[in-house]
Order: sequence, then structure tokens, then C-alpha cells
Amino acid sequence: MLLANGASVDHAMNIGATPLFVASENGHEYIAELLLAKRASVNNAMNDGTTPLLIACQNGYEDIAKLLLANGANLVTDE
Repeated sequence: MLLANGASVDHAMNIGATPLFVASENGHEYIAELLLAKRASVNNAMNDGTTPLLIACQNGYEDIAKLLLANGANLVTDE
């Protein structure tokens, strides 16, 4: 609903977490797919440099990690 009404797909919290990061951190593969389909930046990192791919790997979400890699994710980023 938020995306349909113009919300930014890459809006970040104060700590730098984007919706894609949160979906990757919590194992929400469908949401990650939706966000990527809406052109979420796959490499936006938290303020400490943690990427969606890194957090998915740390939490054991292999399917999300594969999804992120298929969409050009890097384990670390300098963005």
C-alpha cells in the first residue's frame, strides 16, 4: 500500500536500514522480491556498512542471499 501511494522504496531509518535490509534481516523473501521488483537498491548499506546480503548470510537466509546475488548484491559496499 505504501509503495502504491508513492513511498520511497529506499527510504532509510536513522541507522541506515532500508526496507530491503529489514526484509533480508528477517527472512521475508516475498517482501525482498517485491522491493527488488520496485527497483530497491540492492547494495544500500546501514551506517556501519552492513549490507542486505551480509545480514541475510549472517542470519542463515540462503534463499534471500541467492535472490540478492542474482540482483547484483555485493557482500560489502562503499556506497
